Amino acid sequence: MAQLHRFVALRDRHDTCVFTFLLSRRVTKPLSPDIFTRDFACAHQRWCLSFVRREKHLSVYLVLKEAADGLQVALDYSITILNREHFSRNEGFNVRACVFSRERDTHGRKMFVSIDDLLGRQFTDGNSEYVIELTIGGALTTFTHRLRMPDLTRATGFPKYETTYFSFGSYDWSVSMFPHGDSDDNVGRPLVYLTRHTHFEHLCKLKYELTLGEGAACMDSDTIQHVFDISGTGEGYVLNNVSVASLLRQAELYVALKLLSVGTVSEVRIPVLDRGRNCATLYDRDKQAWAVVSEFDRGTLKLRLFYSDARNVPRNYLRYVAWNAVVVTATGDTVPVSDGPFYRYYVQVECDDGYDMTTNIQENDFNNCQTFS
Repeated sequence: MAQLHRFVALRDRHDTCVFTFLLSRRVTKPLSPDIFTRDFACAHQRWCLSFVRREKHLSVYLVLKEAADGLQVALDYSITILNREHFSRNEGFNVRACVFSRERDTHGRKMFVSIDDLLGRQFTDGNSEYVIELTIGGALTTFTHRLRMPDLTRATGFPKYETTYFSFGSYDWSVSMFPHGDSDDNVGRPLVYLTRHTHFEHLCKLKYELTLGEGAACMDSDTIQHVFDISGTGEGYVLNNVSVASLLRQAELYVALKLLSVGTVSEVRIPVLDRGRNCATLYDRDKQAWAVVSEFDRGTLKLRLFYSDARNVPRNYLRYVAWNAVVVTATGDTVPVSDGPFYRYYVQVECDDGYDMTTNIQENDFNNCQTFS
């Protein structure tokens, strides 16, 4: 197996991520079995790299795991094997706008590097392992489906039409259409719902764009951001002044989603000035405990995040965590914490020293601050 050695998020406009893997020299031996990395997450999907030893060359492939019907991920990627002598002697390739789907979930190069070069040039590090860099950026995930919808004029009640399930951000989703509304309070108001079907322990925030119909009969939404509660239900999207029947083509409705981002949300309430109780506990999706402490530093609200279960990180492993933070006021307004999003590596320690996050909220305004999420 090729081990993940390092991960770096470049925080550029393409959300570029760089993964570094260590590959054993055993891959060059004749009849060597195929080598795979462990699954890793990027662009809200799960992936792996595979290395195949052929007669004269080493092949490498990037694999999208568990792609659903109608789901496509387009991205730029590059794979490079590093040369110890000089970076100009590295071997690699890059691909732009490569599309992964259920029908084509694997892309790569059959002749990545020759076996003779692997054995004869200085590609190994001090531990006789090959260093492989994978760079992924500019990812865009889309989901399309054609909903079969019979004669809507004969439908009674509040019929519901639902797409197949698809995965995004380790959650399973589907899209539902209510052409006549979903209740007596919404009669005649066409509604589109996204529903989350897995992992109900936390709230979830999804950002997406919706398209219904195609060609001249088409409706495009602006960017939509909904919070889904622990039941998996989010706010429906109302089709104002749009007839579903006008969007149909041969009794089918074309549904397209552009999936932009998704994040798990934990909410805690902290008494900001009660010196004895200015701490709250929350849990992430892996059921690991965290603590948030609030205090005023020179008249400005500061938050410190502690990884309470840092001792549970396996020995000789790193855990990479990324998060964002906002303060929710009593009126429901959100105040972003400065300099987010935040990233940090964690190793096994008995006690985490905490991560400081500053805000622009002054002590005089503390009465308006109620929630950290």
